[in-house]
Amino acid sequence: MDKVIDGETLQLNDGRLVRLIGVTVPHWDNLKKNHELAKQYKLDPNIVQLYSYASRNFVKEMVEGEVVVISFDSAF
Repeated sequence: MDKVIDGETLQLNDGRLVRLIGVTVPHWDNLKKNHELAKQYKLDPNIVQLYSYASRNFVKEMVEGEVVVISFDSAF
């Protein structure tokens, strides 16, 4: 596994992107979208941004630089 794009997207060594099923998080690099999300749910935009960084960092700690086994959801 090459790198973590955000808390729900991984980039493989060959450049392909993998989205994690069932995971929805704010995007750490899209402040405008995070502010819109915060407004929609009546949340503090700073807290939403902190969650975006926390989710990305969590996934990075778990998988970046590791061998990752990918399996497909049976619904697909």
